[in-house]
Amino acid sequence: MVNHHVYWWNLENLFDIENSPRRSEFLNDHLGVELKGWDSVILDKKIVNLTSIIFKFNNNNGPDILGVCEVENEHVIKLLIAAMNMSLNKNYGLVISEGDDKRGIDTALIYDNAKYVPEQDTFNLRVIKRNTTRDLFQVHINTTTGNKLICILNHWPSRSGGELTSEPFRIMVAENLSYWIERIYEEQGEDASIVLMGDFNDNPSNKSITEYLLSINNRALVKSNRVRLKYFYNVMHRF
Repeated sequence: MVNHHVYWWNLENLFDIENSPRRSEFLNDHLGVELKGWDSVILDKKIVNLTSIIFKFNNNNGPDILGVCEVENEHVIKLLIAAMNMSLNKNYGLVISEGDDKRGIDTALIYDNAKYVPEQDTFNLRVIKRNTTRDLFQVHINTTTGNKLICILNHWPSRSGGELTSEPFRIMVAENLSYWIERIYEEQGEDASIVLMGDFNDNPSNKSITEYLLSINNRALVKSNRVRLKYFYNVMHRF
């Protein structure tokens, strides 16, 4: 059996520099105060700090696959990948979802080019509440041994306003994602390998995760062919 060392990290505002020409005029105005003083020196320091931790993943061998969120654009994620490649002596690639989040933060999938080849087509789903949610981003990557892994990257609505007040928004996303997963199994087959990763802004025991996303802490039930529902095994539950 081949092990896939898969990680997720919310990089917490990996933004381009203040007044970046790669940012829309709207976002430059909207983020002006938030990014005051955020220059190339500070950005480079953040890249160095992130890379120093990523280096330690997988016993200092780095990740095979790393999903991230809160990255502003392709430029900053390429800066991170360049630092990872130099530190780990590897060749990482990326797939990024350029969404329309009001703060301009996106999700991206970083993968080891020596082990994976991504398919060209990707899929995005935005759930409508009062505003659209951040993307659910689906990427298919094929291993060099011929297996397909379907990765769905998530950054669910925050708990802003309080856990209970905001909970219905996360439940809404979870229910839509569950429906989407059913369609994936219909198209890709019952044995499709699906990994859900992300910042769910809920704990493994919350209703959005257990009752709507059907993610549980029971390996036998996840593997069982006798149940009608398709469950996910939640690797974070033991923590």
